[in-house]
Amino acid sequence: MFAERYRAELREPDRAAALERLRALAAGGPLTLLTASGSPPISQAAVLAEILAGEG
Repeated sequence: MFAERYRAELREPDRAAALERLRALAAGGPLTLLTASGSPPISQAAVLAEILAGEG
């Protein structure tokens, strides 16, 4: 499944650091995530939104 593979990628050190930066930005106020995916519900932005909302 895409979301599981992407979550695994986010555990890699460089990507985990980038995710922490997004968390810090989100804590400071609204954060807009964009995607060019033809299927937004299964995009990287959707997975990130779940994680940042504490659902992941």
